[in-house]
Amino acid sequence: MTCENWDNFWLNEGFTVFEERKATAMMHDKDFSKVAAFLGNISAYQSMVGYGMNNSYSSLFPNVKNALPDDSFSTIPYEKGFQLLYYIESLLGEQKME
Repeated sequence: MTCENWDNFWLNEGFTVFEERKATAMMHDKDFSKVAAFLGNISAYQSMVGYGMNNSYSSLFPNVKNALPDDSFSTIPYEKGFQLLYYIESLLGEQKME
């Protein structure tokens, strides 16, 4: 899977982080993966504060049409993408999500 454009960057990276944390939980334990998610959330929040909470770059679907994609690069699409997938999994259950 890959993104159509930089607006959909979270598709690449959100799924990657989600699967990475699943693998980490299997290799170590679920608590290890939860700590990684917690630290990732802190990093994303700091980026959001840096951009401003109402800035498009702080959203899951940023508007980068009139800017360089590098200007919007941060941990936000990685972590918000992960959070969305984790939330969906919490609704469906782990087995159905797989």
